[in-house]
Amino acid sequence: MSSLAMVRRLNDRTGVPLPFPEPHEVSRPGSWRKLVGGGQPCYSTFMSRILVALVAVTSALAVAPSAFAQKTVSEAMVRAIENQMVMPRRAKELELYDRYYAYDHVSGREVIAGVYVLRKSSEARVVDGAAPVPNVKNAFTTPQEYMPPIVDGGCSVVRLYFDLTTESLIWIRNEGSDAFELGVCNGHA
Repeated sequence: MSSLAMVRRLNDRTGVPLPFPEPHEVSRPGSWRKLVGGGQPCYSTFMSRILVALVAVTSALAVAPSAFAQKTVSEAMVRAIENQMVMPRRAKELELYDRYYAYDHVSGREVIAGVYVLRKSSEARVVDGAAPVPNVKNAFTTPQEYMPPIVDGGCSVVRLYFDLTTESLIWIRNEGSDAFELGVCNGHA
């Protein structure tokens, strides 16, 4: 039995008018304004229900904003990472890079992934979806999907991982050698 048939059957038993127009009434111009049992226009009833649904969703979002908020890396966490960071041998100084941070998972551990991109001018380069970290020049927090792509070789791009459990940088094997570093350049240019 269709939903419409079940509502009609309930309507026949209770005498309560249908909360929506009959299918053949909807196809006529202006049918949403037609009065149906109880003196309520169907359009008004329909819009009232939409309004109630919107209020319910808005209330749910207001009550639990943390469930829908994007996790961002704090200023304190960025400072902890940058205080521990030792740049790779061939890399420039930390201040010459735009630094992007995002939450990620590596081998089952929650980490903060970092991608440092060498600036070509004195202006910071902001990636879509990235927000500046307050009080930390040229540092940005971003969702993982908006991290800058790593396409260049050499030390114009440096990557790192910070373990949130141990609150320390993770040693990474440098490509092409047996050496481990806290941050590694993106291959050889």
